[in-house]
Amino acid sequence: MYYHWWLLRIPVILFLPSVLYDLEIIFLIFTFIFLHLNLGLKSILNDYLHNKKTFVFLLSLIRICSFEFIRCVLEFLI
Repeated sequence: MYYHWWLLRIPVILFLPSVLYDLEIIFLIFTFIFLHLNLGLKSILNDYLHNKKTFVFLLSLIRICSFEFIRCVLEFLI
């Protein structure tokens, strides 16, 4: 019966690195999506907005939304 315990544990031990590897890939994908989104929105603001108050307001809104996006991604990964 001792081998039965090992037969149950070995697949889990072998499966764990693949799960961690998948989480790293998901984290990298979300990181690149976040950076692309953030830089794209900032470049749109710089190109098309000339009113300083509107620019600052929308830039702060982008930053708040960025923090919320990071929070949601972390909740998804944890």
